[in-house]
Amino acid sequence: MTSTYISFRVLANDLDRTLSRQAARSDIAREAQYYRDNISSASTVDDFLADPRLYNYAMKANGLEDMIYAKAFMRKVLESDRTDTNSFVNKLADTRFLNFAKSFNFSPDGKLAAVSPSMQDQLQLDDTLESYSVESTNRGSAAATESEYFKTAIATIANVDQFVSDNRLFDFALKAVGIDPSIASKAAIKSVLTSDLNDPESYANSFSNSNYAKLAKAISFAADGSASSGAQTTLQTANTVFNYFERTNNGGTPAAATARAAYFQQAIGQVNSVDDLVNDETLLNVVANGFGLDASIETAERIRNVLISDLSDPGSYVYQLSNPAYQEITKAFNFEFDGSLASGTPAMKADAQVQMIADYKVNYDDAAIRRATFAKNIFTLGSKGVTSVDDLMRNSTLYNVTLDAFGFDHSTSKATIRRALVADENDPSSFVNTTRDARFKSLASAFNFGDDGQLIVPPRAQLESAKQATMRLYSTTVDDPTETQQATKDANVYYNQAMDGVGSVDEFLSDKKLVSYVTNAYGFSDGDISNDTFRSILTSDPLDRSSFVNTGDNKKYRLIASAFNFRSDGTAGFGAPGKTQDYSKVVSTVDAYVRQSMETEAGDSNEAVRLALYFQRKAPTVTTALEILADKAVFQVVRTALNLPDSMVNLDIDVQAALIGKKLDVSKFDDSKYVDTLISRFSAMYDIKNSTAELPSVALTILQQIGR
Repeated sequence: MTSTYISFRVLANDLDRTLSRQAARSDIAREAQYYRDNISSASTVDDFLADPRLYNYAMKANGLEDMIYAKAFMRKVLESDRTDTNSFVNKLADTRFLNFAKSFNFSPDGKLAAVSPSMQDQLQLDDTLESYSVESTNRGSAAATESEYFKTAIATIANVDQFVSDNRLFDFALKAVGIDPSIASKAAIKSVLTSDLNDPESYANSFSNSNYAKLAKAISFAADGSASSGAQTTLQTANTVFNYFERTNNGGTPAAATARAAYFQQAIGQVNSVDDLVNDETLLNVVANGFGLDASIETAERIRNVLISDLSDPGSYVYQLSNPAYQEITKAFNFEFDGSLASGTPAMKADAQVQMIADYKVNYDDAAIRRATFAKNIFTLGSKGVTSVDDLMRNSTLYNVTLDAFGFDHSTSKATIRRALVADENDPSSFVNTTRDARFKSLASAFNFGDDGQLIVPPRAQLESAKQATMRLYSTTVDDPTETQQATKDANVYYNQAMDGVGSVDEFLSDKKLVSYVTNAYGFSDGDISNDTFRSILTSDPLDRSSFVNTGDNKKYRLIASAFNFRSDGTAGFGAPGKTQDYSKVVSTVDAYVRQSMETEAGDSNEAVRLALYFQRKAPTVTTALEILADKAVFQVVRTALNLPDSMVNLDIDVQAALIGKKLDVSKFDDSKYVDTLISRFSAMYDIKNSTAELPSVALTILQQIGR
């Protein structure tokens, strides 16, 4: 009879080859294929327990073959709430049951855990809101540049032909009144600009869209196209500039505040009555903001009554308002009680105007920040109620924030935006991949709509359970399993967030921090795996015996392939909503079944070989003496190797743990050489106690070689 250790080594010396031969056997391969083909059809615990081939396969894979009969017990395991420390499975000392439950996606009601798709996940939402802020700043800067050009160039225009031939001037002026310059006819605009607005039959007045008449009013060309006194007055230019900021959705920028202030300084000199002021929305806005009021809720009637109040009369209107800012407004202006101005008297005191303009610029910036924050908050809350692309497009706030975040003008066709939102960015022939405008692809990537406009679970390069497992591996590899070091925490936070944004193998490989993280997590050093090899690993199917990670020396990469969710073309695959197991769990179940079946068959000839193989597999996961005691097979190997008496099981559990702790170093259980020494000792001691006459001499030789 061959010694236990020699039998163990025959199997363990080239374990990959041993397991490959085991997996290739027709009976093993047949059961594996059945499991792969049918596990997703078990949508409830009842379905799973009712299929003996699925149930028995999974139980054996998880080392629970002796519990196959206990279906009622296993139902309680599978239906436990794993997040509740007091749940049934979390109270069991044997961690195999918890690991079994974790490998499936069942919820406490016995059904598959619901995965509700959302318009955006947290990373997509954060990126959209950040883009919203960045784009707002960029738009404001661009608008400021265009406004400076307009103010300089418009002063040089002597006729309408000069105006329409300058595309920047032309575009600026049309956008300022709400006309899309990309579709406007220059010939038609010339006719508008040379129209007589006092003639109801004039060309400018023939449009149902009043914006054309506004354009003619904003720029002063004669009927022959000349502009002998200039194309615009200073007030017209100021008015055009601030309207441009408003129309291009840049009203909240500092440059817009400056433009409004400039308009106020020009227009206030032409105010002859209180009605002139309050009927001008821009003047009213500047006054409200300049005195620290919320312009969005102020009314012309209230400000009018404030402006004509008698400060010497305690019963006047202004004293009925609790905010003292209203009294400051009354003091700053010179209106009579009837709303008129005394002859030669300006509408506003000069010193008050200087102070108000300065305060306006400060207050306006604060108000713009509040508006932006409000818009982002509304977007965050509103997005939770979106169930389709049409919901998004019908909600003006959500839709406008979306346009702003990705740099689209509000005049962009809704049909085009919708087409981008429902496009598949991973399809080379889709709209977002055939247009030259990269903004459309960014837009599609930021939302989770299918081609039918309904919400979908987005593609993920790594599913959540596998991502968390990779992070645990990394923390252990860098010798910080409890994540107490800041560098480990930072690395994990980056990985956790960045992986959710990876859509392809190429994107993964382009992020050197991610590549380094994965390389180290799986026990390799930076530079050990080339990009080409990584691409081959990540596009391999771990369950395809002919794939890259299942041939030759490449099997060392198999764990990496199992942890990710890339398709064979290198794009991220979709998640597993409604599936009994994530694919990585299917792979680990199939692998575990092969290993368990190999160990079981080895045990049919020699139980000690099975125990040795089991110990070799489990030892790296054991970290305390109490965990040794909790695992019957591991405890048997340790007790035999250390020649501890069977009667020690009658001792108090803490005493047993202390005794084991004195005899061996559990912290070295992740050292393969240390584990192999223990297995050698176990094999020898087992043979001495249980084998035929010729084996003890072999066992003694082994003991002498390793040192007793």
